[in-house]
Amino acid sequence: MRGKDRQLRSINSLFDTYKKRLKAPQKVVVEAFCEVVEDLFGVTVPAERVQYKPASKTLSVAISGVLKSELKMREQEVLTHLRGRLGEKSAPTTIL
Repeated sequence: MRGKDRQLRSINSLFDTYKKRLKAPQKVVVEAFCEVVEDLFGVTVPAERVQYKPASKTLSVAISGVLKSELKMREQEVLTHLRGRLGEKSAPTTIL
């Protein structure tokens, strides 16, 4: 039935339920982290150097001392970008 009662909905709104319930897989979180670091610092971090533990929402990064220090100083900024990309439920809370 077509009529005035039906309204067009954005395709994104159809997936809102899934966004709220599902969590991003480990690989997606690691890839998003690598992208954010490249965007913010201009440095490529290999995904093999990053580990994510979903239970504790912790990212472990095995990189050089200088970059790791810079990353630790700007940790909240990186985490904010990850929350924007992954959503509140899937984003990590700590970077080691």
